[in-house]
Amino acid sequence: MEGAAVVMERDDLPPEDFGEEHGWRSAAVKKHSRRTDASATERATTCGDAGGYFSAIRKDLNLNKVIKSSRMPRLPSEHWNIIVRPRGGLDVQQTGSARLGRAIAVAAGIAPELAGQDVVCPNAMQNIIVISTASRANADSYLRMRCLTSGIKQYEINTYEAAPHATCKGVIRKIDISESQTDLEKSILTDRNPSALGVKRIKNSETVVIVFDGYKVPNFVYFGMALVRCSLYHRQHECCYACGRLGHRADVCPTPDEAVCKQCGISNPGENHTCSPKCGLCGGPHATTDKSCKQRFQLPFIVRRRRRERRAESERRSQPSEPASADVGLTQHAEAQADDCDSSQRPRSPSRSSARSRSRSRGRKDEGSSEGRPRSRSKSRRRSKSRGRSRSRSRTGDPQGKVHFQGESEPALQGGTWADRVRSGGRPGGKVTGGTAPDQGLEELNQLRKENAEMRSIIESLRAEKAELRRTSKSQPTPSSASQLSGSPSPQPTEVPMVVEAGPSGNPAKRKAVSSSAENVQAKAKSEITETLN
Repeated sequence: MEGAAVVMERDDLPPEDFGEEHGWRSAAVKKHSRRTDASATERATTCGDAGGYFSAIRKDLNLNKVIKSSRMPRLPSEHWNIIVRPRGGLDVQQTGSARLGRAIAVAAGIAPELAGQDVVCPNAMQNIIVISTASRANADSYLRMRCLTSGIKQYEINTYEAAPHATCKGVIRKIDISESQTDLEKSILTDRNPSALGVKRIKNSETVVIVFDGYKVPNFVYFGMALVRCSLYHRQHECCYACGRLGHRADVCPTPDEAVCKQCGISNPGENHTCSPKCGLCGGPHATTDKSCKQRFQLPFIVRRRRRERRAESERRSQPSEPASADVGLTQHAEAQADDCDSSQRPRSPSRSSARSRSRSRGRKDEGSSEGRPRSRSKSRRRSKSRGRSRSRSRTGDPQGKVHFQGESEPALQGGTWADRVRSGGRPGGKVTGGTAPDQGLEELNQLRKENAEMRSIIESLRAEKAELRRTSKSQPTPSSASQLSGSPSPQPTEVPMVVEAGPSGNPAKRKAVSSSAENVQAKAKSEITETLN
């Protein structure tokens, strides 16, 4: 957890020793005080599945083993986390969680009923103990521990508080060593740096680590009046200088008496041992965690978090959008439902979906014009023919008011759409397998049927009148043509009796004068019929 050598921009930093005793206690207290939506009751503490602190898949098996073994279970985010680093060769894996829990409760002097919600979780790879508690008083008691008793032996321990949840760390350099801890807090923890929670110097170096609230490290911070560049905090993989193994530091080594060659990894090497170095992280020809090793730095948590967010965002954007339109007509609504059914059976190419959306938007924009109608009808015919094979499969019911048909070998629709099939009551050989038609659609459908029947009767009567006018105009010539044939002067226009014809429905039709104005009447009738048909 804490206590690793850090590096920024490929520059080495000495091993971290954040000073006094309690680590990031001040930062944790300040972070906890900023929570305004904290629950009034403490929820039960349960350990979840192991969190993915190292999500990057690496090829080297040794590195994968170290990464997986160093993962910690997910602890409650609102708890205080105390890190216990045992010394003197205490092996937390061999001791066991139950014994460690009892030993910690005795060392902290906390009654069992007060520590019922606390969690003691050992990390075998790092050989440390993590204590999670929701009580600030219990956290202070754990920080005051100095030794643990396991059996008849006592072990010296070092305790400190980890950085709070939902925070990140940044590094600033070239800070004068004469600046004390109080001076650092006065210069950095100000209103000019609102996200800064805590500050610690790395041992006796000029490098200072700052804890920020949230998952973003600012590029610059104010150090008094100066504007100092801030970089992301990196950690180095821990390697024990006592036993030469990866995962823990020398101060918490469980086997300090067992020597391992750091160059090649051989146990208990002799005094005159010579070997060719081999890195335990990447397998390269150098010592483990050497400066030339490309895998000695851990990927920061906030970087992994941003990658996960970007990956989830790209997956969300790659999902196709559902075609939906509430203000389109009945035919377009039915076609959209059919397209939704077909999209679940076969993938849709981007070019086809974009062309279809453009044609629908053009049809809505030019609604009522003569240019938009034939285009939409032709596209619906092409779609219905191409979807003939996919409709031969069985389809289940849908609760969204869709009607589905099922047939063994259904031929393609000839010159019609899905809405035409609904109006005609289905096709031969097909049956409704699920779904119900919406009530509003049925009312509109019945209204359209009535209007179609009325229009058909009107058109038939107009066609009959037009045919009668043609026969009348051909059988009775005009007076001018008769006078030219006889050679006599044209007579004066006289009144001609009106002819009353009965229509096909039995009602008397309109009177039409058979005279010299018959041609005008015929032209007028043609124009009326044309307007009605259009």
